[in-house]
Amino acid sequence: MSLNRTPLAAFTCDDDDGQHIYLYYQAPNGDIKEAIFDEASNWAPNPQNTSTVGTAKLNTGLAVISWDVGQQVRVYYLGQESKIVERCNNGQGGWDDGELTGKYQAAPYSKIAAVNLSKTGANIHVYYQDSTNKLRETISIGDWPEGTTRLPVAVVGTSIAASINFDPNRSGQIWLYYQDTDLTLKEKWYSGSNDNWSTGSFKATNVFPPGASLSAALWGFQNDRVASVDENNQLCVTPCSGPWNSTVNIGQVTITLSDVVLISVGGGSEPASALRMFFQEAGGAITHFASSDGDTWSLVTQNILG
Repeated sequence: MSLNRTPLAAFTCDDDDGQHIYLYYQAPNGDIKEAIFDEASNWAPNPQNTSTVGTAKLNTGLAVISWDVGQQVRVYYLGQESKIVERCNNGQGGWDDGELTGKYQAAPYSKIAAVNLSKTGANIHVYYQDSTNKLRETISIGDWPEGTTRLPVAVVGTSIAASINFDPNRSGQIWLYYQDTDLTLKEKWYSGSNDNWSTGSFKATNVFPPGASLSAALWGFQNDRVASVDENNQLCVTPCSGPWNSTVNIGQVTITLSDVVLISVGGGSEPASALRMFFQEAGGAITHFASSDGDTWSLVTQNILG
């Protein structure tokens, strides 16, 4: 069972056994848990894990990245003193602290986002909010130095979402989404060179409460989809098809301030790949939606934890 309102993070990978989705959530005692979907066994707790990923602050920020077809996994959250924790799968069914653990102090209400710019190694960028409400970046180069200082101040407890593109012509680029102090949802775009961060054209057209959930995934090489929950607890998606289009309610109500996670299950390739979304429509339960066209959504599993 998850928290009544749990943070969520997920990634996907394919191997000879088919498609796998790894979903991370928080139990009522603070433990970060892992559930796995595959085509043979549907949803189940990881049978190789005899322990939890780790124990986090309740309602912590939560992020995950992976590479090497899911053999290497890194999970990020806040520890009890609001320092960033990195947990690494050790290949033996357990988890160990990574080098980032304890290095940076986040605001106690900070959320976390992470991306890996490499499919075969670690080029990890982690984003969080500090006590002045400024967004911060740290990068897995050597001893995890601070990255850009050009990110903005955001609303207290802003959601942070990030996406990347493996198109050879756009590799190394990062799209970062957050909530501004005026409560509008904004985008910062990194071009891949010379600390060149600029304001993107993303604009969600619904009204959002402070701390509204955000998640982003690539839909084909050129287009993003940004999922969010508006002030009426409506689950909505803002699509990009070259330009950004109007925000669309997908006809699903969530619990108040439900977290939401959106992933591409095809790796962000052309033609556009399928999407999966996870959120809470009831406390303690996690719902799984799917889209094959990026715009039309259907229920897969109402409560993946049973």
